[in-house]
Amino acid sequence: MMGGGNGSSGNPYTWDEFENSADNNNWHGGYVEGAGYTGAQTTITY
Repeated sequence: MMGGGNGSSGNPYTWDEFENSADNNNWHGGYVEGAGYTGAQTTITY
């Protein structure tokens, strides 16, 4: 992580932290600046 929040409503992750985690399939959910609560990433494989 790049340093920012801890994912709580009072200390949300930065947008860059969210994007970086999601791009690396490592997003577990939390609050993001400007987006509110963003749920955990889900991957469906057939």
